[in-house]
Amino acid sequence: MRLGELTGSSWQHLGAVERGEVAPSEPVVAECDRVLAAGGQLLGLFPTVVTEQAAARHSAIVARRHDVRPEATEDPWARLREGALRPSTVSATTIQELEDITDRQRKLYGVLPSAQMAVVVEAHLGVIMSLLTAPQPNGRKERLVALAGEAAGFSAWLWFDLGDHHKMSNLYGLASELLSTTVDPGLRSYVSGYRALTHEANGLGVQAIGYASEALAQASASTSLLTRSWLCAVSASAKALEPDHQAEVPALLDRAQCHLDAARGKEPWMYDFDQTSLAGFMGQSYLRLGDAARAASAFTDGLATIGAGRERKGAQLTMGLAESRLLAGEPEECLDAATRALEVFARVGFSSGLRRVGRLRNRLEGAGHASMVAKLDEQARALTRGAA
Repeated sequence: MRLGELTGSSWQHLGAVERGEVAPSEPVVAECDRVLAAGGQLLGLFPTVVTEQAAARHSAIVARRHDVRPEATEDPWARLREGALRPSTVSATTIQELEDITDRQRKLYGVLPSAQMAVVVEAHLGVIMSLLTAPQPNGRKERLVALAGEAAGFSAWLWFDLGDHHKMSNLYGLASELLSTTVDPGLRSYVSGYRALTHEANGLGVQAIGYASEALAQASASTSLLTRSWLCAVSASAKALEPDHQAEVPALLDRAQCHLDAARGKEPWMYDFDQTSLAGFMGQSYLRLGDAARAASAFTDGLATIGAGRERKGAQLTMGLAESRLLAGEPEECLDAATRALEVFARVGFSSGLRRVGRLRNRLEGAGHASMVAKLDEQARALTRGAA
């Protein structure tokens, strides 16, 4: 009641907000933030509230639509039209076509912006999920479930890149639910590995280690050496964040290299993890261990082995090189690498790459390198003008 008096809002309404029965308006959140001296924390959560309410409304609308039943009729034409709206049983050939689409989307991710990919991947997921509502022979249903799980995980990763952690979390939850019954433990470990990467990118070392350890435990003896190499690299990168686990990093990187050297073939869902990719993980791990020289060496080796058509991967390695130069006390070299990476990230629409350059810019500002910050800001303005 006292909060109601202080904010001028009905205490009954505030009680309903607290119980989760209604969503607060932005003015109410702002006033609560002010009187509670929350320093903007409550107001900062408002966009998440809006997103959650929109998702809840969407789910309710979908549920109502699915619950509608046409009135029973004996008209054969009406019944035929009704039957045409139901998802159908699919052939093995159709499932192969869907698997081919998934493979094409996986390849397109390397060349198209996440904002464009997110639309088509989510639409593909919707088609597969609709087919799962129809009776399917057992072998085909398992393939559809695996496809849906992979598509949900892929979609989650795209939304992570776009900065929507709410949608990312929901889609990873769907992927985990779908893959909990799949006969392919390697695919489950693959999705768990990517969940580790999303937490690691946000500096959440404990959670990242949890998912990375889960991924390694899920991988079976039948999981390819290439996938196991990637999982070891993911685990090393995550453990490098936490001082209590940093001693384990060199052994994990050695295992990753041994698995990669011995790898022969890979699963259809596994991306093309190679020496260049492993170099990126090695460089990132050494950065977190504070070893600027070994980090720079790893990123440089990765850039030396990168093939044609991998601009985004090259920019990621270049960005790692920029961070290692800053750690080594070489701000000029850091700026040179960062500007090269920024140009590529802007051109290919790589959102998380742009955020990474932004974080480096803030570090340069905090270290007092005002002239370098000004150069990065000017480049950002120039790239914005060019895009317009």
